[in-house]
Amino acid sequence: MSTLVPIPLPQLIHRANGQVIASPAQFPLGTTAVECTRADRKGRAQKVSFPVIVRDTSAPVLALPADISLTTASPAGVAVTFTATASDLVSGAVDTVCVPPSGSQFRIGTTTVVCSARDARGNRSTGSFRVVLTLRSADSTPPVVTVPRGVTVEATSAAGAPATFAASALDAVDGARPTTCAPASGSLFPLGDTVVVCSASDSAGNLGTASFTVHVVDNTAPVVTAPVAPAPVEASGPDGAVVGFGAATATDAVSSGLTVVCTPVAGSTFPVGTTTVGCTATDAAGNNGSATFPVVVRDTTAPTFFPVADVVVEATGPAGAPATVSIPLASDLVTANVPVLCSTPGSFASLPLGFPVGPTEIDCTATDAAGNTATTAFHVVVLDTTPPKGAAHGDLTAEATSPAGAAVTYAAPAASDLVDGTLLPACVPVSGSTFVVGDTTVTCTATDAHGNAAAGSFRVTVADTTPPSVATRADVSAEATGPAGAAVTYAAPAATDLVDGAISAVCVPASGLTFALGDTTATCTATDAHGNSACSRISASLGAL
Repeated sequence: MSTLVPIPLPQLIHRANGQVIASPAQFPLGTTAVECTRADRKGRAQKVSFPVIVRDTSAPVLALPADISLTTASPAGVAVTFTATASDLVSGAVDTVCVPPSGSQFRIGTTTVVCSARDARGNRSTGSFRVVLTLRSADSTPPVVTVPRGVTVEATSAAGAPATFAASALDAVDGARPTTCAPASGSLFPLGDTVVVCSASDSAGNLGTASFTVHVVDNTAPVVTAPVAPAPVEASGPDGAVVGFGAATATDAVSSGLTVVCTPVAGSTFPVGTTTVGCTATDAAGNNGSATFPVVVRDTTAPTFFPVADVVVEATGPAGAPATVSIPLASDLVTANVPVLCSTPGSFASLPLGFPVGPTEIDCTATDAAGNTATTAFHVVVLDTTPPKGAAHGDLTAEATSPAGAAVTYAAPAASDLVDGTLLPACVPVSGSTFVVGDTTVTCTATDAHGNAAAGSFRVTVADTTPPSVATRADVSAEATGPAGAAVTYAAPAATDLVDGAISAVCVPASGLTFALGDTTATCTATDAHGNSACSRISASLGAL
């Protein structure tokens, strides 16, 4: 036997028994000389030596049996065998000597067996145990062992469960006796049925037994943990919405790796409202565990109106016009045929309703089954684009009263409008104006309150039919200057016209011509610009020489 021994020396070359060694080194039992060599600065070898001593002072360790209790019917006793061993750190297994030795005849009563062991170095250990030998009487009746009818326990793991129970034994001679059960009370019993055998022996060596069954059952359902309920999901259509959620888990005291089935499954289409999802797991014993959680699908999206155009109609009277109006349509992701209510009473689809001139707003509200509302508005516009109607007016004729013409008064033609009723047209030139000689067109325009206008016209004719006025001229007397008569000069009479003013008269025969003897009438005619003429006569008388 050797051992490792550390050598705390400076950096040297170590030799033991001529072999170079290092620290720590393995040394055998006994004394070993160690020689160390090192070189100084000049290269000279220096040596030092010392002994290493390895000793064995540890005693062997005994392995002895527990006390032995036996019964015998022989008063002389009985031979008893046993096993006693010893081991040593250095010598290994060593011989053990017991007194009395195994196989000896032991007497009735208690005998102490003393055992000893010595290793190669003389280290010694001693120990003892007792052999109790009891004389058995003529009792041949075993004790009566009482056990439970059966024990049933719930499994606590896949390995089963511990079970505790009580068993007793009663002997007719010895009274109550200790009972031994296999498996013992408190042992771990596997799933299923295990037969427990309990036995007890009396002082006469009679052995009594009884048995019962421990039933380890699994009646505990798995514990299912539902996933966290998902946040409410908005419906995407009439059927609701597709909703996903996490996986449910299950634990069981006995079964592992359980599969959890949830209904409806994740990714299903859930209807609007709250749906309870049930998750179930079944263990190997058929026990079902379950858990639930809610899935909420809500509808908070308002309906959508289809585009609606304004209704435009023409006024048919002062009150406006009737209009046939249709209820606008609305659609919703969830609700079909969304009802729409509008602010104007009546059935838009079938009854014409009266609307005043101008725009009338109609407000409509659509409400889905979840109470979400949307509003829209459109207008019924009653237009007045129809111009008024004017009565015909006859042409007028007036006589000129001056060079400027004549002042003419007239009554404006009547005009009426579908919306505004009777209108007073505006005429140009206005009544009472002075109209020039000739034809003048009078234009009369009727305009309603919405700017619609209608125009009509008539003609005013200012005529000049009045002839000029020719002044009266005194007769002229002259003396003949020859047989032919005489040249007579005279001034033409003055002439004026209402329109043309002063105009010239033309006389025939003209002034300065030769007039014959006797009376000659000269006719003087004045003609205005419009062909009206008037005349005056002058008598010229020539006497004889």
